[in-house]
Amino acid sequence: MKARLTGLRAEHDILQSYGWRVDEAKRAELAKAYPPVDHPVVRTHPETGEAHLFVNHVFTRRILGLPEDEAKALLAYLIDRVKAPEYQVRFTWTPNAVVFWDNRATQHYAVLDYFPHERVVERVTVQGEDRPTA
Repeated sequence: MKARLTGLRAEHDILQSYGWRVDEAKRAELAKAYPPVDHPVVRTHPETGEAHLFVNHVFTRRILGLPEDEAKALLAYLIDRVKAPEYQVRFTWTPNAVVFWDNRATQHYAVLDYFPHERVVERVTVQGEDRPTA
């Protein structure tokens, strides 16, 4: 699989995630402001040098350079890998808990398991490179 993924690139598009939520005019505005971009399927972390997948169900539209059926199957397989427990970290919230992760190499999903309590989130983004290049 590592050899198969080497050098592949995928198209990422904001409309993949947000396009269905808005009307046609807003979709056109988003497409103009944030056109699709391509990124490597496997990215090298700029600090650790470790390779990791850089695809997700939110923004990744397709893998480029492969026949459509093969690209769809491969993307579905890669996205499905995040469901494997051995690739997950579970965190149980407690009062004043703080969680920090590196979005360059992590996908996150907030489970709505705290009802009836309120969860207050403060987001901080650390400035880094503009685009993943490798």
